[in-house]
Amino acid sequence: MACMCSPQRSERDMSTRRQRWLGLLYLAPALLIIVMAVGYPVVHVFEMAFGQTNSFGIITGFAGFKNFSGLFASEFLGVIVNTVLWVLGILVPTIIISLALAYAASLPLRGRSFFRTMIILPWAIPLTIVAILGDMAFNATYGQVNTLLLHLGLISHPVGWLATSHTLLPVMMIMAIWVSVPFTTLTLLSGIQAVPQDILEASAIDGAQGFYRFRQIVLPQITNALQLVVLINLAYIFNSFPIIWVMTQGGPASTSSTITTFVYHLAFMVLMGLAIGYVAIYRHTEGSLL
Repeated sequence: MACMCSPQRSERDMSTRRQRWLGLLYLAPALLIIVMAVGYPVVHVFEMAFGQTNSFGIITGFAGFKNFSGLFASEFLGVIVNTVLWVLGILVPTIIISLALAYAASLPLRGRSFFRTMIILPWAIPLTIVAILGDMAFNATYGQVNTLLLHLGLISHPVGWLATSHTLLPVMMIMAIWVSVPFTTLTLLSGIQAVPQDILEASAIDGAQGFYRFRQIVLPQITNALQLVVLINLAYIFNSFPIIWVMTQGGPASTSSTITTFVYHLAFMVLMGLAIGYVAIYRHTEGSLL
């Protein structure tokens, strides 16, 4: 059967294809820069990770997983476990608490403005100050936490919260959750307030109330905001440094160390070694090095 396509339609298709290729041609320089700036470093990282290098850092062959054998046999494996526990132990409670607070703050309740102010208050405190306050509150000798628990009869003697490995991470996670909830709550609250009112009114007419209304009506409408806070919190929590460093510095014996503090320790030792070497050479050359 012969094609009944009109000449005008054929010309439109050719024009559309021409514009598409022209657009790709205009984008080609930007795509090339992105590939060179992002793609090549990623490929090179994998080459170095699985390659065998000489003393000059030149890749001479394929080493497979040999480069990782010594790494995972050291304390770094425990650091990875701590990092996973740290991220998940903060992210999951933060999202759950923030969802509940955001939904409560969106309801037409009395004192809603004061409630929202109290939610955002921890966000205004610098992380270093939060870590110092946490270190004081959980101190084994004069900490307010031990004082309160002893007064309530929940413990019989002071607990060294920051001195034992099984309480270190949970204590610091509590502080991190406390400072992570405000931003997450406000972002989710913005998503809830953007839900169309006609949907909420229709659900109210149908009798949807309480948790059922939140789970079936509100939650599907704020998936974009939820995805956003999950991604931001993942990056924020993974790279968090002040709370751990101020309260424990990753100790004792790296039991509370994450990848961030581990790398900081390693970089500090390398820089210290370079500084000592420089001072030694400077003295040996009697100040004529520069």
